[in-house]
Amino acid sequence: MKLNKKTILIIACTGFLFAFNIQKSFGCSCIKPPPSKQLFKKAVAVFTGRVIELKSPFRFFKNYNDRTKVTINVDTIWKGTKKETITLSTPKHRESCGVSFVKGNNYLIYAFGTESNLTVNQCGRVLQIGEATKDLAELGEGTVVKK
Repeated sequence: MKLNKKTILIIACTGFLFAFNIQKSFGCSCIKPPPSKQLFKKAVAVFTGRVIELKSPFRFFKNYNDRTKVTINVDTIWKGTKKETITLSTPKHRESCGVSFVKGNNYLIYAFGTESNLTVNQCGRVLQIGEATKDLAELGEGTVVKK
């Protein structure tokens, strides 16, 4: 069987796509989150804190299943564990509804999942402290974490 250049090129390109497992991306799409009181009831943990570490796997090609581990130095807790630091995860990529945390910034976080495996995404509620005035007023006084 003799193969022409066009056939060889098509086979090579197809092999390349399969070899590197290129995935489609459809972007993040969320319904409007419920009011903070409803989110509070559903959340496993609600707290404020400063991001002290971000860990993400590196890959040459995007893998939309990758997650970023976010370690937070907790200031105040309204619900959930009373730890000084909490590690949670979020999808690594915004297209997978990942939250783009910034090391050193302070956030109000409504986390879901389980106490041992907390997660957040864009469809929940993660607010920088400067944007969380209304939520903080509704939450009232929380428990300050002693350090």
